Amino acid sequence: RVRAATRTASVAAKTVIALVAQSQKKRLHLLARAQKLPPEIPRIQRAARSLAATAVAEAETARVETTRKIPARVKAEHLLAFLALPLIMVACGEGPLVQDVTSFSKDTWYQDSVISVDVEVSDTQAVYRVTFQIRHSNSYPYSNLYLFREIRSDRQTEYQDTVDIRLANDRGAWNGSGVGALKTLELPYKQAGLRFPKPGIYRFRFQHGMRDEPLVGIRDFALMIEKEEEPTAE
Repeated sequence: RVRAATRTASVAAKTVIALVAQSQKKRLHLLARAQKLPPEIPRIQRAARSLAATAVAEAETARVETTRKIPARVKAEHLLAFLALPLIMVACGEGPLVQDVTSFSKDTWYQDSVISVDVEVSDTQAVYRVTFQIRHSNSYPYSNLYLFREIRSDRQTEYQDTVDIRLANDRGAWNGSGVGALKTLELPYKQAGLRFPKPGIYRFRFQHGMRDEPLVGIRDFALMIEKEEEPTAE
């Protein structure tokens, strides 16, 4: 009996030792795996951070390039516009003798604010086409504008009249052209053109004849004088 008990105890001890050894082996294996994982994790993290940094850098480069291209295109359009102006002037031949614009602060025209434009005339045989433009806003309170006009030389008043300019039709629609709140109406000073009797300086004067003081809603007044082209003989 004693021998049997000794053998049983020996077998049990060996079994316990084997289980402990197996458990220790598993623990060591798990520890080894745990020791191998940390080096991999930083590498993966570094790779992810590198990819993210590359994506951010590419996006920033694209934004900078786009920002640089926009002003270049805008400048090119402005340059073309400025280049087109001299070409148009050359194509049209001789430019206007006078081209004058008077702007009114806060769209307000006082009655004592007389528009005065001087022109020097040397060719008394030519016919001059005189036009004027009135630019007004939707806040102008009337459908018409009375205008006092006068042409003076250094000797006397050569011409004088009063005109009733229709800024709107009977239905209330503005006669001038333009998109938005501003409308521009262009009219001839005289349908047949003008001839000047003598060489010299002539002064064109314009004054509004409305009762309002000041008159609101008038933005600009422009005057242009140019020679009419002589008909060519066929």
